[in-house]
Amino acid sequence: MKFSKKPKGGFTLIEVMVAVGIVAVSLTALIGLLAAILDNTKQIENETVAISITTALESLIKDKDFNEVYTKMSRMEEPYVVYFWNQFQNPDDVDNSSMVLISSEHPGKTPGQPPSQEDLKNSEGDIYRVVITPYQAGLDGEYLNGAIETERYKAGTPLPQDPSDYIMYILPLNLKIYADPRNDIIEGAGTDEVNSLRLVLSDMIIVKTR
Repeated sequence: MKFSKKPKGGFTLIEVMVAVGIVAVSLTALIGLLAAILDNTKQIENETVAISITTALESLIKDKDFNEVYTKMSRMEEPYVVYFWNQFQNPDDVDNSSMVLISSEHPGKTPGQPPSQEDLKNSEGDIYRVVITPYQAGLDGEYLNGAIETERYKAGTPLPQDPSDYIMYILPLNLKIYADPRNDIIEGAGTDEVNSLRLVLSDMIIVKTR
């Protein structure tokens, strides 16, 4: 009687398929983990830059005349936008990769406008769009208008148009900082749909009126 011999060494087709399946599942899980780590790293990087932007804005606004700040930043219906980006400090020196935070408020730039193509050429990373509006919750119920001293402010209504009529000693401003990809920079405040995906930090700064 003849008996079939079991192959020595090697693997059956089923064993190979099972092994390939296990490897594929493991790789899929690993790729998902790496993607999550990269996303988290990017978020931390953006938040770090956003904190620096808040500090830079406080210094920038502090150096401006209050009437100018109020005229630009007191309108709910037309938020004021400032752009920030990391630009090479010495773009012509290939051996010097140090970066400096630049904004659309810097001398030589156009206030309220995204960086130019030349700016983008000499920079790297995301473009940070800061949307500034009055912090209404901090003003609600206060007497704001010297021209109408008997009325308390209600959230959602306009602030006094004339800076001289605004009688509060502070102007609280709400900042929403978004990270725009370099190939899709939003001009202006943007839509809720896009902004919800790009929000990095929501913060508030206080401007002294006098």
